[in-house]
Amino acid sequence: MSGQLQAMFRRLALSPAHFVHQQRGDPELSVEDKISMALEVYARSPARFLERFSLHLTREDLPNFEALREDYQISFYLAQVESRLDAHANKKRIQNRRFEALRRLVRDGEYFADEEMEKRDPLLYEQMIGRYLAPSDCQQTSAEENTFSATLLRQIERRQVYDKCAAQRQVERDQMGEEEDTSEEEEEEEEEEEDCQEGGSGVPGEEKQRLRDEFVRIMHQRFLHGQDTEFDYR
Repeated sequence: MSGQLQAMFRRLALSPAHFVHQQRGDPELSVEDKISMALEVYARSPARFLERFSLHLTREDLPNFEALREDYQISFYLAQVESRLDAHANKKRIQNRRFEALRRLVRDGEYFADEEMEKRDPLLYEQMIGRYLAPSDCQQTSAEENTFSATLLRQIERRQVYDKCAAQRQVERDQMGEEEDTSEEEEEEEEEEEDCQEGGSGVPGEEKQRLRDEFVRIMHQRFLHGQDTEFDYR
């Protein structure tokens, strides 16, 4: 038996592959038992072997079947294995590309700045960060806006944030089966100002930091999972 076959049988024996039905109390199969069973199935019928164990094969195992590709069943199962492995490799490439993009965006600072993350999920931002901001934090951006155009742009952006937050609240109410509060959207801006005035004074600094860290973690995970709909992942 070639070294490639031996390696395939050992990998299979160490995998979660199912070898035989066992009753409660039966002794667990050893690695050597599983290797012997796999070898027996393979020797009897490589096609049957692929039918039973193809989900657990790796790309290193494929050369063991190259000489048998003309067999229709074997060709069919090998195509399934290759398709699965290609899909897994493509998924891994996408994950790696997104992770590199995340590192770059975090380093650049703009995409994961508080203001930008708030635009993407204003309700979550308000629940985890906004309501605990001190008055000086709420007023910092306004103090920097010393031109009419900048102030107007900021007002437009805030209105968009309020509208999106109101829509998110409505979805949340609908999912919980609650009736709509028609006055809530009109009071959004006032509530935010009140939160800033209070500054989360009753919340320890450690808890505020924990919530901020969790919010950033959630936003990072959303990006990695491809859930930032406005970002071009290509």
